[in-house]
Amino acid sequence: MAETLKIQANIQGFSKDKGITIFGALSLDTGVAVVAKEATFTNTAHDGFYVISSAKGQERRDLLFTVEELQQAIAAYIELDARGVLVIGDALARYNPQSKYDHDGFDEKGPKYRLSPDINSGHIAVMAIAMVAKRMVEAKPVAAGIDDVMDMYEAVGMGRAVITDDDMPSWL
Repeated sequence: MAETLKIQANIQGFSKDKGITIFGALSLDTGVAVVAKEATFTNTAHDGFYVISSAKGQERRDLLFTVEELQQAIAAYIELDARGVLVIGDALARYNPQSKYDHDGFDEKGPKYRLSPDINSGHIAVMAIAMVAKRMVEAKPVAAGIDDVMDMYEAVGMGRAVITDDDMPSWL
């Protein structure tokens, strides 16, 4: 069965607009992220969603998105877009951030980007969703590896002194 992560991005404060809430989804099996729906900005977290918020006062959120994440978010957007695994629905095409940043050299962390003065919260929300999608897809093998190690630990704890090939993680 396909594993899907539903994502809600509540973004405000990066431009002069009132903010926006954008909903998306990520297939953890394929790595495809879809930006699907917009709503009026809210600080309400919908049940069952991974919530990204730029509002420090939001009670429930999974990620506080601040200006410090912008460079990572732009880089994630660029990577997912180039790989063809970021799908922005036609109704949200105006929030495609493709023309809203410029390459601005390098620093010790890698490429730097400068934002266009006409960027809005919708563009930032799309990039925030891309960043979370990239992180989740990268974390999936690690999580699977942790489960495998815990299974081995339990096998040893159950008195089995010998770990067989069947006990070894699939990624080894």
